[in-house]
Amino acid sequence: AIACDPTGLLINKKITTIAYPYGSYNTDTINITKSAFDYAVTVESGFNYSNKLDRLRLKRFKIPRSMDINTFINVIEGK
Repeated sequence: AIACDPTGLLINKKITTIAYPYGSYNTDTINITKSAFDYAVTVESGFNYSNKLDRLRLKRFKIPRSMDINTFINVIEGK
C-alpha cells in the first residue's frame, strides 16, 4: 500500500488536493479529507460555480482525446 503524505515531506511541498479513490466518498471521508487537504475532486460531472463552490466536492469534465479544440471550448463555456 502507498502511504498518503498530506504534509508533502517527501516532495518538500504541501499537498492541497486529493481525488477520491474511485469517486467514492461519504460524510466520514469528507471529514477526514478536511483535516488534511484544502480541495477534493469527485467523478461527478459539471461546473464548479464560485458562489456554490464546495471545495471538498469539486466536479470535473471528462475530456476524451478525440475531442477537438472547438468542442472543448464549447464545453468550458457551457454551450
